[in-house]
Amino acid sequence: MSSRPKPPIDLDSLVFSGKMQILRANAIEQYSKMEASLAQLLAYLAGTTDKAASIIYFQLMNTRARTTALEQLLQMKHRAKYDIHWHGEPGSPGKPGKPGLFALIRQADDQRNRIVHWRTVAMTNADSAQQSHELAMPDYWYRSPEKPPKQITAADLEEFILKTEFIHRSINMFVWALSRSQHLPPDALQTWHEIFRQPALYPPLDSHPLSPNYKEPGSPPQSSEG
Repeated sequence: MSSRPKPPIDLDSLVFSGKMQILRANAIEQYSKMEASLAQLLAYLAGTTDKAASIIYFQLMNTRARTTALEQLLQMKHRAKYDIHWHGEPGSPGKPGKPGLFALIRQADDQRNRIVHWRTVAMTNADSAQQSHELAMPDYWYRSPEKPPKQITAADLEEFILKTEFIHRSINMFVWALSRSQHLPPDALQTWHEIFRQPALYPPLDSHPLSPNYKEPGSPPQSSEG
């Protein structure tokens, strides 16, 4: 019996919105970079190799369990030395709290689940009759009447990509500064050690090396045209 050849996939019929699908793919790719950084963090905190840590980390499918394990390993290795950076500062009357890197990681985990499992829907603007696309919870999923789910727009995906990139690069620098300090210049090493004693604010301040507005100390001012 001969098998019939399969017809080629009609990609045009599958594509809802090129921009949304590209952003969604980039968001998932950026999240995978964050996961790789977290696996390297596990290797550093547990004192094992990257390969051994990857076996452990990627077998833990529950993201909250993975983060809890990292919290405990960080406490075991460094005690409270970097608590403000990773756990943030609690608020007080008239003074809002500041989040830590673990809070940003949990936010990325929650948003990643929506990005992966939600579906693309077409939205029509009543005023202009123009169509846009968003990610929405599937119709058959349960919805809380008190807190209806907010759909994910292209702008939300762009923000997720930038935020997750910040998390992934922050984790990398933490591991590098504490385990491979010989690869960093002394002034850069001092800067990062100061950062690790502060809350992990996002968006970062302009003085933060991972800020898109960051300028190297001593760099000449940019000339303005006009």
